[in-house]
Amino acid sequence: MKKVIGIFLFFIFLSSCGGSSSSSFNTKKFAGRYKVDVSPILSLDEAKTDKFGYFILSMFAMGAEMDLLFYEKGDGMLKCNFSLISLLAPKVNQPYPFRWCITKDSLLNFYNDSLQKMEPSFILRKNSGTYDFITACDIDSHEPLFMMTRQN
Repeated sequence: MKKVIGIFLFFIFLSSCGGSSSSSFNTKKFAGRYKVDVSPILSLDEAKTDKFGYFILSMFAMGAEMDLLFYEKGDGMLKCNFSLISLLAPKVNQPYPFRWCITKDSLLNFYNDSLQKMEPSFILRKNSGTYDFITACDIDSHEPLFMMTRQN
């Protein structure tokens, strides 16, 4: 009888863990094209501490566009358009392929070629129940770093 109760409780535990919460990410639903908003990266706190550095960064970010394409099978492509930087380094605007996966419900990992393994990069947060607006947060501080908006 104890075995039956133990197995029953185990299955209840498994079924309760299988439910999807609003913060967990479904890889198939997440896959798609996202435009990255780099403006939060240029925080006003940095402007207060290093005005010249903030000025230089904001000049380079002016007119910057970044697209991330996440494919269902774990491949992806980063496409950038840094108009000012491309004058100095034209290769910066070439598409960059990458591999990715999501672990622990919302931890975005990218493949590190030099280490030959996936490494956690960001915590992803849905701003609504859909995948239209996603915030990428720092792993340690959980502070928002940048925003991604789904493109069709």
